Amino acid sequence: MLTAVAFSGGPASTAVLRALPGPVTAVVVDLGQGGGVVAAAVRAALAAGASDAVVVDARDAFADDHCLPALRANAPHADPRPLGAALTHPALATHLVRAAEHLGATRLAHGRPDSHLAAALAGLAPGALVPSPRTPTTAPPMTGLSATTSLWDRPGATPPEPAEPTIAFDRGTPVALDGETHTARQLLQELARRTGAPAARALTTAHRALEQLTLTPAELRLKRLLDRRWTQLVHAGGWSTPLRRDLDAELADTQHHVTGRVTLRLGHGPAVVTARADDPPVSRRASTGQRCRMAPDRSAPVRSAPAEVHAGTAS
Repeated sequence: MLTAVAFSGGPASTAVLRALPGPVTAVVVDLGQGGGVVAAAVRAALAAGASDAVVVDARDAFADDHCLPALRANAPHADPRPLGAALTHPALATHLVRAAEHLGATRLAHGRPDSHLAAALAGLAPGALVPSPRTPTTAPPMTGLSATTSLWDRPGATPPEPAEPTIAFDRGTPVALDGETHTARQLLQELARRTGAPAARALTTAHRALEQLTLTPAELRLKRLLDRRWTQLVHAGGWSTPLRRDLDAELADTQHHVTGRVTLRLGHGPAVVTARADDPPVSRRASTGQRCRMAPDRSAPVRSAPAEVHAGTAS
C-alpha cells in the first residue's frame, strides 16, 4: 500500500518518512515558501528514502482560498499573533488528500501529531491516517524550511528601497498594484519583495484604511467584532468549521463598498498610509450625507501591526 507523507524537509517529517514501511511518496505543497525551499525539500525527501516525491503548486489556491479571507478579517490587526500554522496547515491537509487520491495512495502520514494539520486531516480523511511514529527529531531543521512559512507571512529576501505603491481594491479584494492588474498570489509576492517584510502587514494596513473610508461608523464597529471573532476561531483550529464559513460570508457582505485605492509609504519600519480614495466615490451613507474624503489622507497615519499535482521523481 502506498503512503503519501506531508513533507516539509524539517526533522519531524523526515523522521516519519524514514520510519514508514513500504512505498512512500513525499508530498511537498508549495504555498509560496520561496527561496528554493520546495526544491530543497524534494531533494531531502529522496535522500531520506522516499520512493518518489511530488510537488503540489498550491500558491494560487492558497492565496485565493486562505489569504484573502484572512485579509478581509484584517487578521494581523485583529490579533497580533501570526496566523502561521493555523492558516497553512488546513491548506496542507486539503492538498495532501487531493494528491493522495491522484497518486492512488491509500494511507496518509505526517510529522505533526499535535497540530492544526492533524486536526484538519482527521476531519478530511480519518480512515486513511497512519499513526505518526514517535521518533527522535534531534537533527536541526534545514535552513528556511517551515510548515508555516507561506505567501502570507514570508518576508522579502532583501531590505527594501523606500517606495510608495498604490494598491487597488475591488469589494475588499486587492486587484492591482500601481495600475497593473495582479492575481492575489502575484500581489502578495510583489509586496513582500518591495517591503522586505511579510505582505500581510502592508496589505491589511491598506485594506483597513479603505474600510475606514468606505464603511459607516456602525458598520466599522460590527466589522471589527467580526474580524476578532474570525481570527480567534482560526487561531483555535476552527478553519474547517461551519462557523468559519459563516463568518466568511458575513465578512464578504461587509465588503460591497470597499472599492478604491490606497497608497502606502514603504521602507524601514511599518507601512504608513499616505493617500486613499474610494473609486468610484460612494456615500458613507451616514446621517450627514457627506461624501467620502479623497486623497491625500490628512487623518492620523494608519500603521501596520508590529493545484494541480506535478508528479515525478526528482533528479
